[in-house]
Amino acid sequence: MEKQLDIIASDFAALYHEMVKHLVLTPHGLNMDAFQAVFDRMHVEYLHYAGSSTTQPFYMDVIENVLQLAAAYLSLPTDVSPNSRAFGLYLVFFLYSTQPCIESSPVSVRIALGTLQSYLDDIDDTAGAQQTVFSQLGRRVTEDERRILLALHQARAWHVMPFVDVSLHLQALLKAHDSEGVPLVMSAATKRPQVLSTVKTDGALSKELEAYEALKRRLGLDDVFGMR
Repeated sequence: MEKQLDIIASDFAALYHEMVKHLVLTPHGLNMDAFQAVFDRMHVEYLHYAGSSTTQPFYMDVIENVLQLAAAYLSLPTDVSPNSRAFGLYLVFFLYSTQPCIESSPVSVRIALGTLQSYLDDIDDTAGAQQTVFSQLGRRVTEDERRILLALHQARAWHVMPFVDVSLHLQALLKAHDSEGVPLVMSAATKRPQVLSTVKTDGALSKELEAYEALKRRLGLDDVFGMR
């Protein structure tokens, strides 16, 4: 599994690099059309078919690894990795919708309660700071991000869980991004232990089942995303 994650992560890092080169991962550059243009040009959806043959066109475990590795970007704290969460959300959206079995039995995306709750909280905070000028993505949540979150929720793409172990996925991503020359964290040498420990802390906090049920109720209301 680790070798497969490393291979997928290297392609994700190359995609991220292209996004940076074309100034997509900025408050004014990030939108569906800009992201899709780079995504389509690099044929990232082909990762779903890794290891396929004429008798076995795709493998479910490969699809799951592709989706979960993309979702791992959302676990990185925005204060040390300001572009990762938005990049990961767009990546999850496009990979989920292009998976081979989307029409019959789509593979869902496991996500920790704490990770999704943090995103929803930042939606509220962004709405309360409409006049603020943002120089980077960070905790700011764009209108397209809200739409993507809602679309994935309506498609039942999320499998919200109290805790999801993404340690192997994060290690693969951090290593691949370092090799690609686009480190995920602002100071890779000093921040990497903080990144991993923060994820574990968030996971521990998300074991509150009462909060889990509250989040599920909250997700049932479309206006939480400021939309109808």
